[in-house]
Amino acid sequence: MNADPPKLPRQVEAPARFQSSQLHKFATPNDLYRVKYFEIPDTASGCLNFRITHKAVPVLIATENLLSQGWEGSAIDEEDIKTVCMQYPDLDRVRLAAQLMG
Repeated sequence: MNADPPKLPRQVEAPARFQSSQLHKFATPNDLYRVKYFEIPDTASGCLNFRITHKAVPVLIATENLLSQGWEGSAIDEEDIKTVCMQYPDLDRVRLAAQLMG
């Protein structure tokens, strides 16, 4: 094929009064597209990691702990009850603890 080789896109700078540093300028198109290529899996990995560690997993672990403690008849951990009740505000802490112990 008679295709033109890739070129760097035109870089547009912000007005000097809004910009405090210089833009990074890539030497070759390969350098630019290498950065863009690795940005995709890095962003996906970071988003998945954030969702897993900050939202779902702690609540699921606390729920599992509460259910196993209730099943075994052992002492109920207040921190687990607090975590579950914060995620599900319609639950009453006192009633939940009583139901799990009884």
